[in-house]
Amino acid sequence: MTTIKAFLLPWVLGVMLLLVASVPPAQAEETNACISKWGSIRLVSEPEQCKRLWEKAVSWTDGAELQDQIDTLTDQVATLETENTALADQIDDLEATNTTLTENLACLASESDDQNLYFVGCNVHVQNGEGATDTTNGVGNLIVGYDEADSGSDHCSNGEYADEASCE
Repeated sequence: MTTIKAFLLPWVLGVMLLLVASVPPAQAEETNACISKWGSIRLVSEPEQCKRLWEKAVSWTDGAELQDQIDTLTDQVATLETENTALADQIDDLEATNTTLTENLACLASESDDQNLYFVGCNVHVQNGEGATDTTNGVGNLIVGYDEADSGSDHCSNGEYADEASCE
């Protein structure tokens, strides 16, 4: 909707300028028009005659007043164009992020749901973020069952140790 307004507004403004140019400067009575969202203009005797939902009433008595309205509308168009550009950039960024996530999670099976994750055709690595296997920081653990308090015994599960005693 905003794009339509931003696209049609310059055309409507140009037509309004032509209307002002066609009204003699000495004429002091008010000029009224109904402008539709499609850009059509109807001159009317009273602004109340713009009863259709898609019409906006515009009134002016001289070129200066109309120019003020045009300036205001031009500023609004510039603001809408800036906002539209910012939103388009956000959409581009979100689409790029979505593509990256989709590619990175390709092995996450479609059978996965809010309680189950299925990985098909890939390896699963759980790391603590320290950059080395021999570091500990409390994260990077695969917890099977419940995350209960430590009972005091260590369990080595990375495959490098033959038994629990050699892990210590």
